[in-house]
Amino acid sequence: MQRSLNEIRRSTLRAAQLASQLRDYARAEREAMGRVDLSALVVQASELLDIVAGNKVDLDYELAKNPPAIQANAAELRHLLVNLVINAVEAIPGRQGSIRIMTGSTWASRELLAETQGASDPREGSYAFLKVVDSGSGVDPRASDRLFDPFFTTKLAGRGLGLSAAFGIARRHGGVIHVKPAPPQGTAFTVLFPAAADGG
Repeated sequence: MQRSLNEIRRSTLRAAQLASQLRDYARAEREAMGRVDLSALVVQASELLDIVAGNKVDLDYELAKNPPAIQANAAELRHLLVNLVINAVEAIPGRQGSIRIMTGSTWASRELLAETQGASDPREGSYAFLKVVDSGSGVDPRASDRLFDPFFTTKLAGRGLGLSAAFGIARRHGGVIHVKPAPPQGTAFTVLFPAAADGG
């Protein structure tokens, strides 16, 4: 009975996510912005992420103590994070594996930014990152160019909206998403956000 109740809870959550994704994909306006600490945001969302992951997926956190603040809408970033975790869960065969969630800072070179998707003209510089790494079967190279297209999915259980919604949120924040294999298996999705100016 407990297993059935947990599945009902997850299904209800996913239905709410789908409605929210449709709304966010259609909405273009920018909401209230403020300084956001990505590590604190992940901690605040951890209970929800546990529900999304389910009992068979281990969530591991590697959060920077003082990541650079970014100028963002916290509610939208939580939505982006949940979408990336849902995508990671659905990529794991049998929903049994692990997901790592990381935050930190990095210098994004022109070469790195050229491999990303999102903001139309990202500038080389200091970025805060949010990374979600799954132990799934990886991304088919033939599908990599369509990962962020609305309704495109390679998974039977997928809906094809999670990554497109994440892409839209990253882009609205001047951010970009970098996708690469995560040896020995799986995929790493890294979202890079421009660091906020001091006092901004």
